[in-house]
This record gives sequence, structure tokens and C-alpha cells, in this order.
Amino acid sequence: MNRACPVVEVHRPAIRSVSRHEELYAGAYVKYSPDLLVNFYPGFRVSWQSALGGFAGSLLQDNMRRCSGDHIVDPESVPGILFMNRTLRHNQARIVDIAPTILEHLGVPVPASMDPLFDRPDGILPKLRRRVMTISEMLLPEFDQEMANTRKLLERVPEDKWDYKPHAKSMALGRLAAHVAELPFWAKDTLSVESLDIKPGEQPFMVTSARELLETFDKNVAEAGEALAKASDADMAKIWTLSFSGRPVFSMPRSAVLRGSVMNHLIHHRAQLGVYLRLNDVAIPGMYGPSADETKFWEAGASAENEKKKLVRDRLAGLGYA
Repeated sequence: MNRACPVVEVHRPAIRSVSRHEELYAGAYVKYSPDLLVNFYPGFRVSWQSALGGFAGSLLQDNMRRCSGDHIVDPESVPGILFMNRTLRHNQARIVDIAPTILEHLGVPVPASMDPLFDRPDGILPKLRRRVMTISEMLLPEFDQEMANTRKLLERVPEDKWDYKPHAKSMALGRLAAHVAELPFWAKDTLSVESLDIKPGEQPFMVTSARELLETFDKNVAEAGEALAKASDADMAKIWTLSFSGRPVFSMPRSAVLRGSVMNHLIHHRAQLGVYLRLNDVAIPGMYGPSADETKFWEAGASAENEKKKLVRDRLAGLGYA
């Protein structure tokens, strides 16, 4: 047994599968790809010299490093991981979709050679269709982020300031907080019906405690998120009308209503609520970065940077540099 192969692997096969290039690739450049692709079991690899077209003393070598960076282990044995800063709500994403998706979002025509929209004539792979994100899939990551930010603020609402008003014409703090908590429900309502007629004398929604405030908000967010996830583009395109006592105020596609009358509306009142809290000396959580009450975040970063600079200066001084 060649010593290049680990002893523990003696009774295991090294090669898991072999694929023809036409089984894996499509397009105008298939002829330039390798005729055969050998996929190894974890723990094995062809020699580095062989991969470069040379010859080595042994055909196979061990491949025991966890971060070797090669691409010869069968992907069925070592599936990849896609890290994203946005929620991915479907499991059909593939690495070949990344480049055409980026180009599409930038408004650049996708070359046919890059587009994974093709059929397999031999049935080896299923039909692949490049999946364009739906309107709901584009809205949901932002919805999730804004709802998380909103909850952070609602958690700070003090019950003992329920009746506070910064001005005689302003809403009371408790009513404003309740309005922020109820607004996510409007997303579900927008997708459930095609119109809303507000009648004179309707009483505003109210809550009586901070606990009820958060419970109401959480329930509305969960139901709204579920409704958004189920909504098709056809649902989003339907015209939705708001009326007051039978008189139309506006009519627009549901997608525009969700963006304007729900999300932008909520963000507007959330900022208003933040001012109420600031006027009552309540610490404000950051929304898109640390707030003025979270300056330790910046101070810690500046302190660490100053320590690094001091360390560099001390080392240079030790070497005789002023």
C-alpha cells in the first residue's frame, strides 16, 4: 500500500462517482470542459501534480485537511453553504444562479451562456428554470427587518406615560404606540380584501398595558408575514381602494399599498414614537445603526483603534523610528 494513502482509508473506495461533462454543463462552451469529472469521497483526492497535468509518485493522496480549498470531493458528500444577509425563503437556489441574478438586478442583459434556463434532453438532470423573485419575496426581508426594529422600540414604551402628549393636538403616547402595534395587521387586511371604507365615528384601536401592546404587535406581525409569504404577484397586482364614508381616497396596486400605507406608514409613526420617548428621557434603541444612547458601540471601536495605533507606534519606537 502506498504510504500516501491514509491507512484508515484502506477498505474504503476513493471515488464516489464519475460524470461526463454533458451531464453537468450546458451551453456553447461545454466542449472546452473536461471529458470526465471524478468526484472523490471525503478523505481522498488526486495528487496536486495530476490536477495540473503532471505526474506524481502516487495516483491518490489523502485529503484530510478541513479547509483545503479544492473542489474534487463529490458535492453530494460535502454540500455547500450559502451565507446571506437577507432571508431566503425557498430552497431552489444554486450557485449557478448567483451571477445571472446579480446581472439581472443591475439591469445588465444576462448572456445565454450564463443563464441556467435550459432543458436536459437526456433526462439526467431535471428541467431547470431560473427562478425570478416574487414581489412578496422582495418585500419580506425588509418587512422582517423593520418589524424587528419596531419591536425594539415598543419594548421601551413606559406604561406610566400612557397619557403623555408633546402637544395638545398630538396623539397620546399610549394611542400612538397602539397604532404602531396595529399597523402590521393592515398588511394582512390589504391582502385579504380589495377595499376598505372607514366610517365616521369609528373608535381607534387601544391597548391597556405594555404586555398587551407587545402581544398584539407579535400576533399582527406573524399573521402579516404569513399572508405576505403566500401572496402571488397576481395578488399583489390587484387594485386596492381606500374610501372614507363611501368617498374614494385612493386606488392603487396592493404592492404599492403595502409599501406606502403599511410599511412607510409604520416607519413614520415609529419615528414619531421615538421622539415621544426621547422627550421622556427613555433610551432609544438604534434602528439602522447605534443611537445616541448606544455610543459605547462607537467608543469601544475608537478605543480599540487607538490601542492598535499606540502598539504600532511603540513597536516603531523600539526599532529606533521616531
